[in-house]
Amino acid sequence: MKRFAMIALALALAALATMQLLPSAPVQAGGELTGTPTLTPTVGTPAPSATPSRTPTPGPSPTPTPLRYALVNVPDRGTLNIRSGPSTWYPIVGALGAQQKDIPLTGSIAGDHPRIWFEVRRTGGGLGWISGYYVTEYVEPEVFCKDGRTKTLVSDLAKAVVNEDGKLLASIASPNHGITLRLFRNGPAFNFFSYLPNLFNGTYSINWGKAPGAYQNEVGGFSKIVTPKLKDVFGSGYEIYCNDAGKTGSADPWPPEYANINFLTVYKPESKAGAKDWRAWLVGVDYVGGKPGVFALIHFQP
Repeated sequence: MKRFAMIALALALAALATMQLLPSAPVQAGGELTGTPTLTPTVGTPAPSATPSRTPTPGPSPTPTPLRYALVNVPDRGTLNIRSGPSTWYPIVGALGAQQKDIPLTGSIAGDHPRIWFEVRRTGGGLGWISGYYVTEYVEPEVFCKDGRTKTLVSDLAKAVVNEDGKLLASIASPNHGITLRLFRNGPAFNFFSYLPNLFNGTYSINWGKAPGAYQNEVGGFSKIVTPKLKDVFGSGYEIYCNDAGKTGSADPWPPEYANINFLTVYKPESKAGAKDWRAWLVGVDYVGGKPGVFALIHFQP
């Protein structure tokens, strides 16, 4: 009885810790990775763990076009733990490599968005579970670029930005991953999830990193630092390019951990030749249940 009491106490403490992972300011968040990946500051994002459960819920009904699944958010050369059950409470029984495609999922899931776990077939036999935070529905680039719904997604994103409509922004975000934003390609990444409806009203200070060629970091609230840069593009006569970041002039515009995610470049041209006042946002698009949602936003400027 004493042993069961100890286990119950541990579970209660874990539940309390999970409740405290919804802060009003950025915190460092870990994940189900092996090795020493770079941690991503997060805002209002639950940990990638489901409530321990031994009774997984059935997966979604089959669709006419079989879905393919791939890994995302796993740092280059990193690996993702496979657990014996749908929680970090369970032992590690294997691993998957970064950027892996065609993950052999069984169709069984546990938990609810965003704390969702997928059952997977292990190489060599047996089953295991991986956190849904690291899973995306893989869409071939040529198929993605022909998906007319992405234009509607960008249009809705523009409306959300111009009107500072956090609820609209939340409705078009990835239900599994939220939106991860980098103000600068090599700056820190911030993931926004449950905080999205209030994002444009946020006043707490964030260190967004340095702009190219700058000496000091940009520090301040979202509304002061990020919103004007979003409006400068989405409130203008922008151009859209599919899986093409050539306008940014960057040699490495799309992070390797997003290799299985398609993106659109939303580009505001120079006001005149040589003005160097262009600006661009790369919009990563994640699919959940075959529906596209905003997954990432990465900002570029001269």
